Amino acid sequence: MFKSIFFRLCIICILLLISFTGEHFAVAAESKLHFGIRPRTIEAPSKFSYRLFPQEKLAFDFVVARPSIKNKRVVLCIPAAFTMQDGTIDGLCIINGVKLNGPVNKELGGAMIIERGNARLLSTNKGAILNKNFLNIVKAKKASMFQQFLIVQNGTPASFRDQSKFQRRAVCQSKHGAFLMVESESPVTFMTFNSDLASIGMVNAIYLDMGSWDEGWYRDATSGTVVTIGLNRSRTESQSNWLLLKK
Repeated sequence: MFKSIFFRLCIICILLLISFTGEHFAVAAESKLHFGIRPRTIEAPSKFSYRLFPQEKLAFDFVVARPSIKNKRVVLCIPAAFTMQDGTIDGLCIINGVKLNGPVNKELGGAMIIERGNARLLSTNKGAILNKNFLNIVKAKKASMFQQFLIVQNGTPASFRDQSKFQRRAVCQSKHGAFLMVESESPVTFMTFNSDLASIGMVNAIYLDMGSWDEGWYRDATSGTVVTIGLNRSRTESQSNWLLLKK
């Protein structure tokens, strides 16, 4: 009888140990994933390669004060709206319901609205929808927004006359409704970039500031190490606004 009870107790202890060990490893693995982002690379039909940074459970934010890399809540930081030569933001800009600048830039046909960490990409109809009533709604919701080029709308890539080649970056919404940032690994034209975004399943996309202002960074999901992105990086100190993904 004693041996039987002892044997049963040993079995129970072993099962508890296995359960605890499994939970420990699961928590450890989960905590590593929480360090940041794990980008993946995809090749478009054009043969150009792109890196995809998924939003997943992270929250979007739009700021005009450069975040510190020491702030571990921030896992992605990239320039968003265009910065003018005088250091101001191009187009209408609202932070948490507070209008920072204007006027509306009618040449920028798209906008990104962020409310409680969630994003929405829309056409501004050459700025026509950015009227007083619309802006009052954005302010009342304490949302943020900025203007940019709308380069894919409802799965159709926009046409641009500009044939210059730069590294390109955009915030996109996939056909499944997921949001992600897509960055070309090499310089491409707008036409190639826009078409490639549509071909890999992006239904809506707005451009992000690049060229000399392109420097950004993300926090690696496995190690937590900060990785710098952007090929030029020559005017990083002149950046005026940033799009973030935060825990």
